[in-house]
Amino acid sequence: MKNLLLVLLITGTTFSFAQKSNEFHLDQSYKVNKSGTIELLSDDADVSIIGQSRSDVTVVINRVVNQGGLRFGDAEFYVEVKEINGNLHIIEHSESNGVMVGYFSEDYEIKILAPKGINLDLRGDDDEYKINNIDGSIKIDADDAEITIGSCNSTYFDFDIDDGEIHIDKASGTLKARLDDGELKILNAAFTNIDFVGDDSYVYIATSLSASGDYNLRGDDAEFEIDVLDGGGTFTISHDDGHIRAGSAFDLTYESDNKSTFKLPGGTSQVNFRGDDLSVRLSAQLAN
Repeated sequence: MKNLLLVLLITGTTFSFAQKSNEFHLDQSYKVNKSGTIELLSDDADVSIIGQSRSDVTVVINRVVNQGGLRFGDAEFYVEVKEINGNLHIIEHSESNGVMVGYFSEDYEIKILAPKGINLDLRGDDDEYKINNIDGSIKIDADDAEITIGSCNSTYFDFDIDDGEIHIDKASGTLKARLDDGELKILNAAFTNIDFVGDDSYVYIATSLSASGDYNLRGDDAEFEIDVLDGGGTFTISHDDGHIRAGSAFDLTYESDNKSTFKLPGGTSQVNFRGDDLSVRLSAQLAN
């Protein structure tokens, strides 16, 4: 007991011992330009963003922390919301000093109701995002994230994800993505441009091809599956130690140890794959 008291006197550390509940709640509406940007910075939150026919943004945040045991130090949490030039900035501030011995659980939900034309700029760590009915651009920079996007008419998607999963049920326009150790699955797409870089990743994209489209997919130890819904073009696969499969609609026009080229009638798109230990499957579900 004397030794414990001596440590506390030397360090000057505060501590608590008991069951404790910390809560943060917010339910507020904010002015925003209908084509402005929502910037969200959060960690370990369940985030739901829904586009509606409205002119403002409602932000609802509920966070409840339950903990018990012995804690040395202090913890602080709050969320700052700013209206700046028609945009909305939602920034989480969280700081913890010291050590805790015991148990800790957190229920943390963020719900945002916004104009359908709003743009999204989301950054986080260990978050789960569910986005619906958003027609503006969608940009997400996150680690260990699960992302589900549905019923959106956005024409610009930008992802920078480590160890995450992305599922989109409808998409068009431009896709830019960097994905390491993750999965990307996109259905019912009409992309005109794709710029993808990913290592140790699985990618499935079902898309039509633009007549003047430009599509580049790169990755090491990556698996790509492309289903062509409409259109055609030239598919060039540059690889070391590659595994390539193509449906009967694709004509093999060139093959060497490190490169294969296929032609799909119906368009002039350029689709390029590049990587080491690469797996590529090409199929076509062409409209009549």
